[in-house]
Amino acid sequence: MTHPPDELTWIQICRVRSHLHRAVAALLRGSGLEIRELANHLVIFNPKDPEKGRIYITYTTGEASRRLVTWDYLGPLHTTDPDPDPDPEPAIDAAQIIAILTGQPPPPADPGPGPRRDSDHPDRRGPGSTTIG
Repeated sequence: MTHPPDELTWIQICRVRSHLHRAVAALLRGSGLEIRELANHLVIFNPKDPEKGRIYITYTTGEASRRLVTWDYLGPLHTTDPDPDPDPEPAIDAAQIIAILTGQPPPPADPGPGPRRDSDHPDRRGPGSTTIG
C-alpha cells in the first residue's frame, strides 16, 4: 500500500507520537502536570486543578490549543412549587433552558392574570352593556 508523499504512515505517526511525548515529558518534569496520549493528540492537564483546562497538542502538526470548560450559574430551576424564600433570586425556566441549548429565542412571556381575570380571556360584553368614551 502506497501513501501520498505528504501523508504519514502508521509507523511514522507512532514515532512522532513517541518523540513528542518524550520531549513534552522532559519539558514538564517536576511541574506536577500529567500527560495522556489520545488517538490524535497529546493532552496535558493539572490533576490538582482541572478548572484550568487542558492543552491538546496534535501529533502530526505539533499545534497546541487549550480547551477550557466554563460554567455559568443560571439560578434555581423555576417550578410551580411556591418558594418560601421572601427574597428569591431570579430563576431559570424551561423556555430559557431550551433557548440556551438550541440557540432559538425564548417565546414571549405570558403576561399572566390581570387584577380581575386571566389576560388571555378579556371581558365579553353581554347584551345591554354600555361602553362610555
